[in-house]
Amino acid sequence: MFWSMRYAATSSIDTILEREGGFTLEELLEEDELLQECKSQNTKLLELCVHGPFCCAPRVAPTPHPSPPQFVRA
Repeated sequence: MFWSMRYAATSSIDTILEREGGFTLEELLEEDELLQECKSQNTKLLELCVHGPFCCAPRVAPTPHPSPPQFVRA
């Protein structure tokens, strides 16, 4: 097979994510390939979105639900 996965070009998103000096959210959002990489389920990008420092999902601890009220017949 002529085209092998070894020779596949890395995306600009992967290049940014693998930078040793780090990156800013603005740099990531300015990339033209960002939406396409999300659609193709880039695992590094999705992990960053879900568990990374830019994640805006609330970290809510489960709370016990109160027991339902007991009705007493009069």
